[in-house]
Amino acid sequence: MLHAFSQALSKQQWPRSSLYLITLLTTACPALAELEAWQERFAKEAPVQWRRYMERAQGFQGIVRTTVTERGQVIYDYITALKQGGGCVLRHSHWFVQSRQPVELERLNVYTPRYSFELTRSKGRSSWTLLSVTPPSREPGLASDPRVSYRWLSRLFLTPACFEIELDGTLDQHNYVVESVASEKIQGDDLVRVFFRCDGTSSKHLLAVKGYLLFDPQHYWVIRSGEVALQIKLGDKLYRPRKQVHINYRPGGDNVPIPQALIRIHRDENAGSEILTRHEFDLSEGETPVHEFQLSYYGFPEPEELRGHKPTPWWLYILLAGLALVILSFGIYAWRRH
Repeated sequence: MLHAFSQALSKQQWPRSSLYLITLLTTACPALAELEAWQERFAKEAPVQWRRYMERAQGFQGIVRTTVTERGQVIYDYITALKQGGGCVLRHSHWFVQSRQPVELERLNVYTPRYSFELTRSKGRSSWTLLSVTPPSREPGLASDPRVSYRWLSRLFLTPACFEIELDGTLDQHNYVVESVASEKIQGDDLVRVFFRCDGTSSKHLLAVKGYLLFDPQHYWVIRSGEVALQIKLGDKLYRPRKQVHINYRPGGDNVPIPQALIRIHRDENAGSEILTRHEFDLSEGETPVHEFQLSYYGFPEPEELRGHKPTPWWLYILLAGLALVILSFGIYAWRRH
């Protein structure tokens, strides 16, 4: 481009070269200005709206149906009831197919500020079996912890965690690099496509992550779709899978987007496989009573070491005060005699 422009100048084609320069500047400058405007708007608006949506999503309750298929064969099929309230989270899963074998199994995971517990029961049984009770000091990280396994409750529709890889946090955090931001009109909606890469993950096997997310700036900057390319090293082998997500919403109160469906496609060129995961949501906003998050609600005693202490009886304070006065009186009497 510059070479052609210099040749035009050398031949003294001033009118043509001037027109070429003006055309170049008038077409490039608005596009560059629009790009910078969207980058600035994304950096300022999105983090604020994400925090607002996370707070709003704390009230999502309802049912999720999850189906995982590979080459048309069902691998996993389960229904999950999700409840929240008073800082507590409950996940009640009913598995129909697991590990390619027909199984019917129920599992209940509950987190509260005082303790977490896990229950299970098999088909045809009415009573639960208590698997574990853990204090709140345990660091979250197990897949059974509802805060971890269902990150979507407040973050999944805002972060690359929607790809079901070891990524968390919104794109304004330090481990993400935003490479470009541009607006697009898709089916009448003004959306924003953000290309990013991740320079740090918690997995030693995950070497690189690069892709894009399509955000909706009119509705809390939630994710509408996206794609990532991964580099994973397992032993001496290097895998380059690709993941796609598509998310549909319905308007809730105050036009808040409530998820209806999430479709995730995992393609592995090395293995020649394609895994399709579909989540169908039936959610609404509300709050579950706190007593439903307690062990006693399911017929188990509350942990002794975690039970609240009963208040000290008022008469015990009077008794102790009287005893102290008696001891003081004997002390004064003995001192006077000496």
